[in-house]
Amino acid sequence: MGKMDEFKSVALEMGYDPKEVEAFSGVIGGMDSTMSSAPSMDTSLSFGDMSKGLGYEPEQVDAFSGMAKSAGESMGRYVDMGEHKFGGSAIGAPATLTQAFGNRNSRYNRISGGVNRGADFGISEGTPLFAPEGANWEVVDAYSGARGRGMQNSGYGNSALLRNTNTGETVRMSHLSQVGVKAGDIIKGGSPIGLSGSTGHATGPHVDVEYMNTQGKLSNVLRSPYAHQFLQ
Repeated sequence: MGKMDEFKSVALEMGYDPKEVEAFSGVIGGMDSTMSSAPSMDTSLSFGDMSKGLGYEPEQVDAFSGMAKSAGESMGRYVDMGEHKFGGSAIGAPATLTQAFGNRNSRYNRISGGVNRGADFGISEGTPLFAPEGANWEVVDAYSGARGRGMQNSGYGNSALLRNTNTGETVRMSHLSQVGVKAGDIIKGGSPIGLSGSTGHATGPHVDVEYMNTQGKLSNVLRSPYAHQFLQ
């Protein structure tokens, strides 16, 4: 897949309108054409300046610039996790509980009504994360929602949502620096899924873990069958 195709795929995944994505690709194509036909053009011109020069209205330029920034930051978010091995914990290093499930905190107001929907574990950026052992999991979503449109919660950042193929329980790990799985994958418990980070609405490196039980109710992962794999 070429860079432009990858960019378009990421932008569509983030919820951008397909017509806007196609128009943006047209801007890039126009820029490439203009620069190749006029080698003396000042290549230090910004994307916005060149878009205006191609005849796009200011509001279109602003929209394209926002798309370029948000989707561009998400490219390359996938990482090969093959070298990371499960050691008995879903978090690949000792972690500290920094915000408990259900805690009220004003910094959550923008995204969840002031209540922490998951449990937050402080961990160094780049720490490998794993699907909980003891089940097979379907990867329901693996996306960058840090600046996305139409997402359930754009504050997740890079996120992986796993569903137990037997019980229906779900586990979402968020704020990842990179993701190592893709939607539709079926993985065994103990498989690596990504690396911790601070993408989305985060004040520092950590992993946010949201758990829904067999009844589909949001619950505390530290009172789930997988509790011992998150805080040891």
